Amino acid sequence: MYIRFITKHIVMSAVFKEFDSYKFWYYGKNQHRIQVQLYQGEDYVGTLDFRDVEPIPDNELSGDFIRLSFQKNDFANIIDLIRNEGPLFAWINPKNLIGGIATSENEPVGEGEEHG
Repeated sequence: MYIRFITKHIVMSAVFKEFDSYKFWYYGKNQHRIQVQLYQGEDYVGTLDFRDVEPIPDNELSGDFIRLSFQKNDFANIIDLIRNEGPLFAWINPKNLIGGIATSENEPVGEGEEHG
């Protein structure tokens, strides 16, 4: 789906793909790569690639399939977000290929984690 949104006074048209489950692959033998596959129901909607290379590969949009690239050291923070927040979506701007993941609903201020 294409949506226009405003962030820091910049209006962008972006492709958004909600996801409700994931699989991850941790590659060995000099691959230096972790891949998180994003699913909405049974549909494979995107991939998050984490690598130990400089520079990281560009993000990609193929049809409505989103592939986002991150530094491997971002994996722990992003997998924590995926495990603890929701609903989530991946997004990408087709013009400049800037993208990311985000919550799709407002989070109440000060909600925090329950500890017990």
